[in-house]
Amino acid sequence: MPLTFQPYTSRLCRQVQKYFKLGRKQAVRQRDTIKPLPPLFRFLLPSSVGVLLFLLPVSIDGRSTILLGVITDLVKLPLQPYALEIISAVIWMSALSALCYRRWGENWEQSHPALYAFSGVTRGWFVMRMVAAFLAVLVFFGLGPEAIWGVDTGRLAFEASGPSILYILFAACFLMPFLTEFGFMEFVGTLVERPFSRFFRLPGRAAIDATASFVSASMVGMMISISQYRLGFYSAREASIIATNFSIVSLPFCLVMASVAGVEEHFFSWYAVVVFSCLTCALVLCRVPPLARIPDTYFTETDRSEAEVLSRNHVVARAFAAAVTRAENAEAPGLIASRAWHSALGLVSNVLGASMLIATITLVLVHHTPVFEWMSYPIYFLMETAGIAQAKLAAIAVLVGFFDVFAPVLLIRSVEAEATRFIVAGVAVSQIIYMSDLGALILRSGLPLPLPRLFLIFVLRTLIVLPLFIVASALLL
Repeated sequence: MPLTFQPYTSRLCRQVQKYFKLGRKQAVRQRDTIKPLPPLFRFLLPSSVGVLLFLLPVSIDGRSTILLGVITDLVKLPLQPYALEIISAVIWMSALSALCYRRWGENWEQSHPALYAFSGVTRGWFVMRMVAAFLAVLVFFGLGPEAIWGVDTGRLAFEASGPSILYILFAACFLMPFLTEFGFMEFVGTLVERPFSRFFRLPGRAAIDATASFVSASMVGMMISISQYRLGFYSAREASIIATNFSIVSLPFCLVMASVAGVEEHFFSWYAVVVFSCLTCALVLCRVPPLARIPDTYFTETDRSEAEVLSRNHVVARAFAAAVTRAENAEAPGLIASRAWHSALGLVSNVLGASMLIATITLVLVHHTPVFEWMSYPIYFLMETAGIAQAKLAAIAVLVGFFDVFAPVLLIRSVEAEATRFIVAGVAVSQIIYMSDLGALILRSGLPLPLPRLFLIFVLRTLIVLPLFIVASALLL
């Protein structure tokens, strides 16, 4: 009998129509009366959509990207002239809503869950929102010292970094369930469980986080890691290792950084050193403090046994069995969409203001104070000893990488020495932890990674990757 997908697609369309006709709550009550898709197709259809959106490279006007990037660009490009207005408005609304929550929002978590997701804050994050809102006023209206709102400080952060953070967060929150909720994580995780466990002391499903960062954006991979931690599939130690070692910026963004740094003609060799450096860091840091001492505690208890189904069978059979089991137990689409909406509201309201505040402060300190010059002296002596040209500027750029991933290449793009540009651009990508977006997301995630611990991991990563790039520049250039 020939295989045809038409009966299954028609049945899926009828289910979607019935779902929206009945309404979410009634559809959830009556879902047992709706004939479901065969279990295998409940895994294959949504997961295929997720792969197309997040993991399949596409070429648009000669530029390599993914469909998620195309979607965000379609939204971002027409709105780019209004970037300052949009980012400022979101920051102001998040601050005003937090103020209302602190005054009247005791019961919002039960009565108004969406409003609680956007407004609910602790005292520390409330202060962060208020300061970010004040900064938005200064930048938007051009008030106060020009060092704060100038085109190379506040305006640069709000107009260049802000829109990417906003649109990627919103799009990824709604589209990410196609990868995480219907068995794809279990499928790939089972296939690569042994190598990831052996080399990095991680479950195999962590390979999805690394792949999502590699082809889309580091924030997407980070959001997948946080989501899996909150759902109980990663322990605190596993999620912390993944977040600080595998959330590398995407391949297209690496190409942009290499181009700005002026090392694009050595891109493949440069990127090979980046990959080798990041894998070396992961191999080392997962076995030493502070990451190795984080306990294997779980945010919530859940069934993590899907990957062990049919453990005596071939690995591919086990992977399909684990994926189908997960797909069968997936929540109703309305519940998944509701959770994605709440997650998007919470992330945008908390991360965007903090990111703009950190990025602006960093740019002000770099351009208008000697603070980073003082702090970078240990790195300067190391690079001076290694014979790196313009070691002082390079050391400042390496240290600035803790606050923003793009700032280092902006600082050294005019340096004549190619080796210096090669080293700084590579180290900036390999450091991974930068506070302008990923760091703020980690601090808000609930992972046991407070700011001092994040800075210690950043220092350890820098100590590992900097010598590797110095040696590589000597051998390859």
